[in-house]
Amino acid sequence: MKSKPYLDNKKNIIVIVLMMLIVTVAIIIFKFSSTNVIKINTEFGDQFTILCDDFGDLYDLSDVNSDFSTDLYYFSNKNQLHSVVDNQYIRCYRISDGLENGNKDKYIFKLKEYDKFIAVRYSNVKYSNEYMSENDAAIVKSNYFCDDLLMKISLTDLDHLFHDEMIEVAQKLTSGDYEGLDKYGLTEEMINDKESLDEKVKIMEEYLKENTDW
Repeated sequence: MKSKPYLDNKKNIIVIVLMMLIVTVAIIIFKFSSTNVIKINTEFGDQFTILCDDFGDLYDLSDVNSDFSTDLYYFSNKNQLHSVVDNQYIRCYRISDGLENGNKDKYIFKLKEYDKFIAVRYSNVKYSNEYMSENDAAIVKSNYFCDDLLMKISLTDLDHLFHDEMIEVAQKLTSGDYEGLDKYGLTEEMINDKESLDEKVKIMEEYLKENTDW
């Protein structure tokens, strides 16, 4: 037969475990119930939802009309999302993603040919998990020259994944050798548009200066 002190200790342990479970469940319920939802309808016709919790450790932006989502460092109001460009090739938004310590902005863009959003953090210094996936980067690479902004914001990621190839692409464009660059989205219309072509060449020249002895 168990002694009374033994039974009392067992009851105490059970009570403590139950109290810990109750506290844990209460914290979880509080955390999720305190989540703030920000809904944004953009001037380009897209709808985004941003989930922000009161602890400041969960910021997630998702597209209402697809399965696209991306994490953010910080988001507190609609003014942090800026409509940037919407042309025949690309639709793009910039998110002021950071506090006063200068965290990096994030761009989300949709290539019209693929009708899917892709996110890219615009910075030369990134954590390994901040680069585009290889599949997304391959899509961007095949449309690289379609928009000057796209060229600028995606170049760090493309260089990370396809360094030698991007060096060759840059060398061809800056030397006026356009053969084969159509597979990167360069069209005759772009070649004949001197202002646009000059900007593309400028971006590639800067890239070569930073990455070669060019």
